[in-house]
Amino acid sequence: MSLNFVPTPETLEDLLTVGRVTDEQTRQLHTAFTEVTDRIETPDGLLAIALDIVPDFEVASALVEQLLSVDHLSRRIGQPVATVIESELGQIRELLEDEDQAKQMLQSIAVLGRLSDLVAFRKTSKALELVYDCDNLLQRTRIMTDVRPVFSDDPSKIEGAVVSHTLRIRYDSAGNDREMSLALDDRDLRKLIADCERALVKADAARIQMCGPSNIPTMNIAEEQND
Repeated sequence: MSLNFVPTPETLEDLLTVGRVTDEQTRQLHTAFTEVTDRIETPDGLLAIALDIVPDFEVASALVEQLLSVDHLSRRIGQPVATVIESELGQIRELLEDEDQAKQMLQSIAVLGRLSDLVAFRKTSKALELVYDCDNLLQRTRIMTDVRPVFSDDPSKIEGAVVSHTLRIRYDSAGNDREMSLALDDRDLRKLIADCERALVKADAARIQMCGPSNIPTMNIAEEQND
């Protein structure tokens, strides 16, 4: 099965950027990533490893992103990563009218092909899919606090005021940005804080008591987002 994959301009630029990785760097990258066997790296962790060998941030980040992308695409269409690289990216190369870009894409295909068997990227890609396997993905939250006047029967006079909160949630639903708002009082806020703190304790307990004794590596996206 083929998706007749048509990359966005940004993806095409990243794919061409990967072609700047040299054969020697590719060999060193393969060796370095092969040694990642005892943990699941975050994307930033993979990028840090790549930067030790490819110091150009643009090139290293494009490489990591595309290796994760082709691994994800291979599962979507049910084809090996190597097949995706040779078939899908090969089709893109044939459509390039610029000869220099076509040569650079050929190098990109070679680089991605030599690194396509790396378990480190497969584990990270699958872990990311599990983390975000939900219909709605949280994008941003914001809590606005308002002081609202209480008017008397005479609208020109204010008898008092109330303090209220609005929790605004922005989320992604099937690729569409959506937003919803919820009214909260102080008690709701305290309950929300307590629930969040409890969830963090449970997450640590799960990692320590379940994954630790079983020697199962975990990937903590939160650590990457906080850095």
